[in-house]
Amino acid sequence: MDIKGAVKNTIASTLVLMFSLALFAFNLACALFPKGASDFFEWLSWGNLSISLSREVYRREGDINALAVLVERAIKYQDYDAIARFVPLLQSSEHYGDFCEFKDCQGVTQFSSYRSYIEGNYLIALYNNGEGSKCLDLARKHATGSYDAQNPVRFLVRFLSSRGAIYTDLIDLLKAKYRQEGLSCEELKNICVDLFSMYINASDMENAEYWRAEYQKHKT
Repeated sequence: MDIKGAVKNTIASTLVLMFSLALFAFNLACALFPKGASDFFEWLSWGNLSISLSREVYRREGDINALAVLVERAIKYQDYDAIARFVPLLQSSEHYGDFCEFKDCQGVTQFSSYRSYIEGNYLIALYNNGEGSKCLDLARKHATGSYDAQNPVRFLVRFLSSRGAIYTDLIDLLKAKYRQEGLSCEELKNICVDLFSMYINASDMENAEYWRAEYQKHKT
């Protein structure tokens, strides 16, 4: 082997060794310091690694803070499988209500409330995962409450509207809610806005115009 070939082999072997050492160091750091590693990859916006390591942090620590971080990152990076799996665990915590209030007081979310943010995205995850029946049952339960800005169903509506999707069962649910007696003016307007939004984004102009007109009735 000539000198040139020997040099090439040496360089190649060195690069392989350096890569192997770097990979070993990476795996070791992730294993020893999963929280720091997950925060680092979150800073880099490397969603898959951030979520994966957040799972490991939750597995080790098992508290509601670690679980919430995992759920929040799953929502951010639209990991619908993780959302569908871990939101029920978050909701089942005995500290869930107090934790949501704490998050609201801290102003950690731009949305109406932390609870609606979590539960609304859970509806979206169920819909995306093809669990339409479960999604609709849960939406129906949420719709029995006040249809205000904090109702989780409105997250699902915004999601569907952004994709121009018509979810007939959800539309029927909102229409039935609209016909109920005793709704406040705010609730009636919110339902009109949401139905209009879904129809207009699906290019159903006739129905969109109908719900725009219904909204005008409650505007004053």
